Amino acid sequence: MISLPTSVDLFGKMASITPNPSRRTILICSNGFYLRVNDDAIDGVTDIQDENIVLEMHSVAIGEIVLFGEKSMKYIAMDNDGNLITTSSLVHTCVFKEKHLTTGYNTYESKANAGWYLGLTIKGTPKRGPKTSPGQNAVSFLTGDAP
Repeated sequence: MISLPTSVDLFGKMASITPNPSRRTILICSNGFYLRVNDDAIDGVTDIQDENIVLEMHSVAIGEIVLFGEKSMKYIAMDNDGNLITTSSLVHTCVFKEKHLTTGYNTYESKANAGWYLGLTIKGTPKRGPKTSPGQNAVSFLTGDAP
């Protein structure tokens, strides 16, 4: 378990945050891949035994979360070009708006880049934010218990 900072740089201003307890989880994309956070990249794998699929999901506000790779010790972020990246620092681009769908799936929209979603292609590669939209299989995830 990690300790989150009490403030975060949000658009050039320091904002106080009080994270709620984390959930240890895995994210399963509707196209069959487990979201994996390596030291320097994000992708999808089909191996449930891969240690890099275990995530800590931290609530930072109502409906807003950050995702942290337990083994890699990296956060998931979306840069201004819509690329999914890893970072050691908790910054505003790490915050995603979690939406629970009636289908049982969840989507994770970038707070910094509205309309861009966390997603994996049918090959398991990260899908760029500008290529995503609600309703795509690529952006629909189930949460599961970490192995």
